[in-house]
Amino acid sequence: MCGICGWAAVDSESSFDADLLKKMTRALAHRGPDGEGFFQEPGVALGHRRLSILDIEKGAQPFFSPSKRYVLTYNGEIYNAPELRADLLSRGYPFHTHCDTEVIAVLADHRDFDFVNDLEGIFAFALWDRKEKRLLLARDGMGVKPLVFRIEKIGIYFASEAKALYTIPGLKWTIDPQALHHYLGMNYIPAPYTIYEESQKLGKGEILEWRQGSQKRSIFWSPPDSKISSPCSRKEIGEKVRALVEESAKGQLQSDVPLGIFLSSGMDSAVVLESSRKFAESKPVAYCVGFHESSFDERPGARETAHIMGAHLVEFILEPKVKDLIPQMAAHFDEPFADSSAVPVWELCRQSAQHIKVALSGEGGDEVFCGYEPYHAHLYAMQIERLKLDIFKKPLCKLLDLFPASDEKATKIYKLKRFLPHLGIPVAQRHFLFKAISDESRKQSLYTKDWRKLHKNLVPTVSLWEEAFRKFGKHDPISAAALSDMNIYLPYDILVKVDISSMAHSLEVRVPLLDRRIVEYVSALPDSEKIDLFRKKKPLRAAFENDRTRSIFRRPKQGFSIPASKWLKEDLKPLFMDAVNSEAFRDFQAIDVNEVLHLYQMHEEKKEDLSRTLWGLLMLALWRQSRPG
Repeated sequence: MCGICGWAAVDSESSFDADLLKKMTRALAHRGPDGEGFFQEPGVALGHRRLSILDIEKGAQPFFSPSKRYVLTYNGEIYNAPELRADLLSRGYPFHTHCDTEVIAVLADHRDFDFVNDLEGIFAFALWDRKEKRLLLARDGMGVKPLVFRIEKIGIYFASEAKALYTIPGLKWTIDPQALHHYLGMNYIPAPYTIYEESQKLGKGEILEWRQGSQKRSIFWSPPDSKISSPCSRKEIGEKVRALVEESAKGQLQSDVPLGIFLSSGMDSAVVLESSRKFAESKPVAYCVGFHESSFDERPGARETAHIMGAHLVEFILEPKVKDLIPQMAAHFDEPFADSSAVPVWELCRQSAQHIKVALSGEGGDEVFCGYEPYHAHLYAMQIERLKLDIFKKPLCKLLDLFPASDEKATKIYKLKRFLPHLGIPVAQRHFLFKAISDESRKQSLYTKDWRKLHKNLVPTVSLWEEAFRKFGKHDPISAAALSDMNIYLPYDILVKVDISSMAHSLEVRVPLLDRRIVEYVSALPDSEKIDLFRKKKPLRAAFENDRTRSIFRRPKQGFSIPASKWLKEDLKPLFMDAVNSEAFRDFQAIDVNEVLHLYQMHEEKKEDLSRTLWGLLMLALWRQSRPG
């Protein structure tokens, strides 16, 4: 993995400040500590920081195509590079390295800008056409690798992370009220938004072609928009899924540096470990992180899985001494980001990076194979509505209000409080509200009076989910929910968390379960083949559950989270109070600090579990202390 940045001009004869290009590139040094490279000529400037994984000696960038017409700066791994290389060699194209970077450069000579959909892997890259003075920006179909850009009168700037753009002098940065609105609703900001009006994220599966001020944007890949009409038998589905997962794992084990597996107590990481074990040359090494609080600790399950799989397990413990770590994370993420599970992911990456340079992770399994609790909740909701039992919703909600909030992890009372109020509403709204951090009413109460007056026409965040459900409307309801998550939650929360946390420590994380071939096959299956009232992830179970692994598949889902409710009341209370009362946050002029303190009091008194809302406000306040605007 690497860090990329650069600039392309409206005026093809203009030049770029070489010192500024170095400054931008070095802001990404954590993404690539093994080397740096630059390319400049009239109209363009490209920078690259390298994390060497394959062909360590010869893979320096920016990289020229054989004809020298195209110049590439690239971040990622192309898993079908050996097959693509073999095809290009048969056509007479020369190769001088074994790195996948060269495959992309040669493909450009072969097919100009029309090759992106041929790539199976995780990537974000910039490709400059020296002849036509064109720039191509592209991001992989699942959105694993990030890319942000900013268009100005003189040209377009781009980078793996916004911190490279922040080094450019003289630029104005203005808070985007719509992005902030979505952040308060979800604790992350989806593409195309960033926290600033002046910059954007390139979306998953998106390409942007820039030519002297004109731009063309398009989507080169997305999951199937309808289901298959005649599914196979359970056995055939299991055989197909196992073959696809094993093929993906085999391709992603390519590395010239030490590699390990991230392991939790769940089945997704166990499946990755099992598939990798089949092709590993030696006993696999797995890494996990745990807590002293037993309801959050995944180490016991990870130990059992490692024993069953014959892997060596390295364990780390996350102490509640995070008051120094959290401000560092808030600054490093470049914009407000408040998935609290980023804390253990950050620590797992930090500690495992002392042993390995590449890790395989089970991320994406819940979205692809329908493993989240809200998917099950939809089934129960539809059953309740069919039986017209939703008439009991109001009295049950009143009864649940009598129970105080708990610091334990996802209690049944907590789940019921999130489930019952949303019976009887459209499935897209229900799905969003199952997951929402703050609804529209709470967001409005958090804004100051002046901010509300200035921004009366903000689009409700639920509209993002309604649009996604319409896009996947030909699928069954649960599949539509999962595909909507793959469209929004997965690329702009889960994968951001993994990329930023891992690359902060110069560690590459690969996600075998997000191979496009797996996504295409499983997404097209009907709901009945993926989930029922008693089982989730049916294709994965059909593929990998047997006498040896059955205890793993029968283990209750735990989820990768932290005891945020308790920490906010105890260890992190001073940090929270200092952050929300800071001059930087009070000068923000968007958030009513008195309302924030009121919510904190409600949480502290256990009237409501507001830990996710408060975590989002904490990370917003800490971010305000570290960024422009």
